Amino acid sequence: MTAGNYAALCQRAFQCVVGIRQCGLCGILSPVLFNMYADVLINQLRCTGLGCYVGSVAYYVGCIAYADDMILLSSSVKMLQKVGTAYKDQWIILGI
Repeated sequence: MTAGNYAALCQRAFQCVVGIRQCGLCGILSPVLFNMYADVLINQLRCTGLGCYVGSVAYYVGCIAYADDMILLSSSVKMLQKVGTAYKDQWIILGI
């Protein structure tokens, strides 16, 4: 792809037809609601003991969360499957 083709590609307009509408009260409450659910999920993960332990003092890190993104951490693929299952079970309990 040449620089000219790339510039033309970037200038083309497109319509977004999927996603969640962020307007009015919903847009304001969205981060608050996410934090409420994320807090429950993170605390549940901590209680299960699944995830990673870092350093000589075994500091627990089960996930990294920023804004509306969450990364689940694990020491192995098998353990990551257990972490995912624990999250799925908690989502079902919360009705998410």
